[in-house]
Amino acid sequence: MKTFVKDLLDNKDLIALISSILIGIATIIISVISAYFVYQQTKIYREQTDIQKKQTQPVFVVRIWQQQDGDDGKYGTEILEVHNYGSRILKCNISTMVLYRLARNKELKNDTIYAQVLDYFNSSVIDNSNDTMIKRTWRTGNNRIFAENYMQAIQVSKKGDGLYFLDKIILSKITYTDILGEEHTLFFDRNNEISEEIYNGYFDVSRKVWNNIAFSLDKISFNLMKEKMDEYIP
Repeated sequence: MKTFVKDLLDNKDLIALISSILIGIATIIISVISAYFVYQQTKIYREQTDIQKKQTQPVFVVRIWQQQDGDDGKYGTEILEVHNYGSRILKCNISTMVLYRLARNKELKNDTIYAQVLDYFNSSVIDNSNDTMIKRTWRTGNNRIFAENYMQAIQVSKKGDGLYFLDKIILSKITYTDILGEEHTLFFDRNNEISEEIYNGYFDVSRKVWNNIAFSLDKISFNLMKEKMDEYIP
């Protein structure tokens, strides 16, 4: 009888131990399930928040076009407009910068330099009406001046001293405050959104060549850039 009671007590201890282990395992399982549920709920909440924020954001579109500025039929003035087709904004600051880019192919080698043009656009208007346009900027005759330098690059290329191509990079930086009061900054190359790193990279490569010098539209030219390229990249 004593042996039976002793065995029963021992079994009770074993059962209690097993019960404790099972309860511990169950607790762990419940904790894992709870943590996973919280994670999923948090993920859903974040996704919903992101969707709501996106619905309150503006949709910027950069348009660049030319118009005639004389009686010769040429489209000599280039105009840049920034439009918003999304949600309204509280504040907005837009800056636009142009860089000339000269590319050269000579003796199977390709080289490129950039030059910052400060006043390619020197006039602007801000539109506070209900239209989509936020800002328009231009300079009379800017595209005509660029076209003259572009043609000089073509003429020099015909002489056989390498092939030259001149074009321009038109960058915009848009800093705005959305209707939630949050500030954002976007960067554009023409109408293509780019990263801040790419945006800053254009200015970095220009400064390396010109030692932080930037030019007015009347001072920069194909000939000046060609001379600099011959000096900087023989």
